[in-house]
This record gives sequence, C-alpha cells and structure tokens, in this order.
Amino acid sequence: MALALCLALLVLMLADVARAQQAAGFYPSFIFMSSPSVTSFVLGNTTEISLHLVLGQDVVIPAVSSCGGPNATCTWYLSLDASQSFSKVTLHLNRTLLPCSSNVTECCVSSPRIVETLQVVACQNSIFFADLRIHAEIYANSTFRGNVSENVTVIPNQVYQPLGPCPCDLTAGACDIRCCCDQECTLEERQLFSGLCYTEVFGGNVTPPFDQLCTVQAMNNAPDWFPFLCVQSPLDNTPFLGLFYQGATVSGSQVFSFKVPLQNDLQPSTGHYKQGDPIVFTDHNDYNQYFTVPQSMNGQCIRNSPVAFLLNFDTVCTNTLRVCSDFIPLSLPQAKAFNINVFLSSAQAETIKPTTSTCMNVTLEANYTFIWEGNLIKSVNISAINGNVFLSQNGILTQRFRTEFVNVNSSGTSSALSGNPGYQIGRPVIAGSENASVIVGSQLNLWKPAADGLCKNATHTPVLFGEDATSGCFVRIGFNENCTQIRKTVSEILQSLVPATHVAKRGNSNASDLSEWAGIIYGEPNSTTGDCSYGILQDIPTNLNIQVITAVVGVVEGILQQEILAVTISFSTAVWQFQCNSACENYSQSFPIGASVQFIKIPAQPPTSVTSFQINYIEYDCNWNEVCWPHLVYPMTQYYTGETYSQSIAKGLVLVAFFLLAALLGSPWNLVRKAWNNTTF
Repeated sequence: MALALCLALLVLMLADVARAQQAAGFYPSFIFMSSPSVTSFVLGNTTEISLHLVLGQDVVIPAVSSCGGPNATCTWYLSLDASQSFSKVTLHLNRTLLPCSSNVTECCVSSPRIVETLQVVACQNSIFFADLRIHAEIYANSTFRGNVSENVTVIPNQVYQPLGPCPCDLTAGACDIRCCCDQECTLEERQLFSGLCYTEVFGGNVTPPFDQLCTVQAMNNAPDWFPFLCVQSPLDNTPFLGLFYQGATVSGSQVFSFKVPLQNDLQPSTGHYKQGDPIVFTDHNDYNQYFTVPQSMNGQCIRNSPVAFLLNFDTVCTNTLRVCSDFIPLSLPQAKAFNINVFLSSAQAETIKPTTSTCMNVTLEANYTFIWEGNLIKSVNISAINGNVFLSQNGILTQRFRTEFVNVNSSGTSSALSGNPGYQIGRPVIAGSENASVIVGSQLNLWKPAADGLCKNATHTPVLFGEDATSGCFVRIGFNENCTQIRKTVSEILQSLVPATHVAKRGNSNASDLSEWAGIIYGEPNSTTGDCSYGILQDIPTNLNIQVITAVVGVVEGILQQEILAVTISFSTAVWQFQCNSACENYSQSFPIGASVQFIKIPAQPPTSVTSFQINYIEYDCNWNEVCWPHLVYPMTQYYTGETYSQSIAKGLVLVAFFLLAALLGSPWNLVRKAWNNTTF
C-alpha cells in the first residue's frame, strides 16, 4: 500500500512538471472585437498546440470534448503562428459586410452587423489548458463610394470686387436689420432703418476714404504739413481689397522629385585635400570615382558612402540572413595616384562543405588605413577578415567597417596625429604622462558600455576634440561594504578614464618638448571618511567632469588652428540609497556613475564692454529691441548697402530741406507773421 502511494505521488509530481513546461495561457484572455480580425498570444512552450472554435450557445466551461472541435466555420476561421516561446493566434471574419446600396428595392431598416460570442479553445496533446473569450460586434463599412457632383462656386477676382460685398448679411432667406446692402430686405423694411444702417466695412462700404488721401483734409483736422505728404489716388485703389501684383509670372515645373541630385561628372582630384573633402581617385580606365566605404547615416547603413579626408569612423552594419547578395562586399578600388595594399585573413570556424545554404568568404570586418602626408594620400592599407556564414531564416549578421587616417612623419614611421599643427574637429585628444622629461602617450577616455551596462565589462572610447559627450555605466555595490572603501573604489574607477598628467596643446606636439604640453589640473574627490547610515551612502563621487579650454591661435592656408590651453578634472558627489526593506545583509544593488566632457572656447579678442547707456537704457539697445536710436539714421550709416554713401547723404539732405520748408510754412511761422501784421509801430 505504501509503495502504491509513493508511485502515485511520483506520477503527480511528473504531471506537474510537464504541466509547467506547457503553455501558460492566452494573453489577453478576453477581447472585445470590432474589426474583421483580432490577435492574442499564447505564452510558454507552444510547439504542439491545436486550436478549436466554439460559437454562440456552445460557449460553456471547456471540457476535454472541446479539443475535438473545428477551427473554422463559414463565418470565422483561425490562423496560428507558432514558435517555441510563444504563438500568435488570429481570428478572422470570413466575409465582408456591405451597406445597403441605392439600387436595392427593399427597405434597409438597419445597417448589417454581426453580434456574437465566441470561444477559442487551445489544447496540447489533446489536453485542454487555456481558452480565449471573444465578444464580436462588427458593423458594415459605411464609407461613401459614389461620385461627388456639385455646383462649382465661382469666386470673383478680388482685385475689382471684394469676396464679401455685404458683410452684415448674416441670415439666409431673411432681412437683417440695419443692413442696407441686404438684397432680401424689401423697400418697406429698408425705410424703417434707412438712417441707422451699418457703416464702413461691416456695412458693405468697402471703399471708405483713408486718412492719407488729399480729399480728406477738409473733413479732418489735418496738420499744416499735410499737403506736402498726402496721397492723390482714386477711391477704386483701396487697401481694403488687399495687395495685388499684376506682373509676369513664371510657371514652375510640373515634375517633382525628392531625389538628391548626384554629381555624375567628377573632376579629377588635384591631391590637395582639406579636412572633410571627399576622396576622389582615377582608376586604370581613367574614370574618376569616389573612394567609398559603408557608413551609418540616420540609423541606416549606406553602402556607397564617400570617405571624407581626415575623418575617422567606425560603422557596424546589421543585415538579415536571407540570400548571399544581402551581405556587403569588400570594396577594393584600383587607383593610380596611390598604392592600395590588401591583407586578408579568415575567421576561426569549423571547416564546412560548400552548400546552397552557405555563403563563402563573407567580409566580417574591414579596416581601411589611409597613410597621408601634408594634404596628399600616400597609400591605403586594407585588412579584412572573411568567413563562411550559414543562411538562417531568422539569423542576423553584423559587419564592421572602420577607417583611420595616419600621418607619416619625416623619419618614415607612421604615427597617428590629431592635426598639423592645430587640432582638427573629431580627432582624439592626445594625452600622456611625464617620464624622465619625456611624455609617454595615452588618451582621455569615456565609457562604451557593454550589454549588461557594468563598468567592469565596459570598453573605452577616446575623447574627440571639439565634441561634447557624456557616458556612464553601473557599479555593483554590496550592502555590507565599508562606506570609505566604496568611495575609494568608485574614485579609482572614475580616475581610470584619465590615465595621464599632461595633454598635448597641438595635434602634433613633440613628446620630448614639455613646453608643447599642458598639465592637467586635478580636483581631488571629496575626502569624507565618515560612516554612512543604514542603507544610505553619502558623498559618493558619481560623475567625472572634464573641461577642455581651447582657443584659435592662428591660420594656416586659410584654416583656423585650434589649441588646448588647459584641462581641468573635477568630481560631483551624490547620495546613494539601497532599495531594500528587510533582509538586506546579503543584498547588492547597481548604482550609476558617469563621465562628461565639455569644450570651452575662449575668443581671440575680449568681447566689447557694455556702455553705461546700454546698461541703463536697455530698451533702446539694438541687440535687444527692434527699434533703437541708431535705426533713426540707418540710411546714413555704414550698415546700409542699398546705394552708395554719397547718394544716401544727398537724399538725406533733400529730406532735411523738405522738413525745414514744412516747418517754415507751418503754424509757428504763421503765428509770427500774424503777430507781425497786427503790431503797429
């Protein structure tokens, strides 16, 4: 009896394990359906499941007998997209609901619709494990499909006739009181409000005389100088009709294209490159071509992208494994002006036989090293890693392409510089440590986190000149660790990004000349040694701040030369707190730390000091307001370029003469003349 009981318990335990490996159920388990198809997901191991559809009154609590039902009817059918981890289940409506058309003789009382309750039963190995309830309520698509035909409204030409000749006509089919231009008002109705009509624009009078007309002087209190500046114009030329230009028009092209125009006729390169210029070479057939390497642009990998002179890049292209032609081949140009050396190697892989599902000698990584001197390219070294790749239905392959520009010095050895002599934008900042009056090279770094985001697994990327950047990673801290030791450990991790004591002032600084190097100014992290309270870590250095002071010190062949004046390192602190309520003794948590670099450019000349007038009367400053005192005589200043300075002065004097004449004929002199005439001697 005991043996039988043990066997029964063992069978139940195996059944529970098998049931745990089965599918977990539908997600979501209830759906309100208003479209022709709905989708749900079955989570868990769904390699051998079957679906069965239960309709209407048969929707009950599922039983074993439900596993033998159909999966499609005349109105509905199911589709299954299965995988090992989850499956997608879609219910489709098997017919189309159309609204009543105009040629149907019978009366259509209501729009066609389907209101029904359905149940999808999922079974695995003929055993029920989950069901999905669907309430369908679908109506016919009533989108209008006929032809629209209506009378076209003729809009008059507003140059001669306003669009709204009677703005006060607001009611259709009725007379609007006090609207004398309303054509729906009878003669008797107009007599009731003939003296109270709306005036000006709202009353329909769209051509009232404006104030600048010479004819309005008698009715308005015009100043004495008005006859010299009034406008003589007919009432038909009114600003209430808008501004219209009756000149010649140029019809645009009817063919529109959003394609970027390509330069088909490439000019042969003179060999004198500047930073950022595309590299052009002449092949053995005397054709000019771009030197292209795949590059990333706007999240996409461009295969035939020209290489820019002195601009390094590192691109990773991701391709789906469908056919062998989807992979990016290795670019091997044949140039006359410089030598191209190719070094090929194979990836470490098992030996396989060539089949139709295998792509042979696929480029996995390619490195292009451009050797340059002055503004010429001497040679190009291409090292590539090839391998055999299996084609897979859901496989993805990444290909890496890198370019690097290396300068050749006078001794013939290659050394990577960041400019000659000044720094170039986007090149690494050169740093080093002093050792026996000689600088041993290194560089300033930022983090390039790995997949887990931990600092111990992160790689380093150099600080690039002129480009502000921020990076970060996580450190794992145990609850029982000493607070002082945590501060020391985090400080060492941050300081590992700057393993240098000096930084090169120029892009080609001599390692044996200390005058061409600037010392890095370090700000030590907080030296607090106090203990931390329970679960709260105070004054933890969490961010490394790198500030690089730069300046433009000269021009070489029209190119600004930038140098580094100083580099400062500082630390920012924060408070960390463990997120655990109880049982924190063996608890550990990840905390973020970061590093940032900022380039501060000092102008070659100090900015102009602010005057007391600009401080006290800022409302008249031209830098802050649209109207200011210098604008009063703008045509006579050096900023006016519409005509020559002599013509501006001449026209300005003529304008001053007009103002003096208006002043002499104005009211002050009239009063003097009247007083002179009335005085008797």
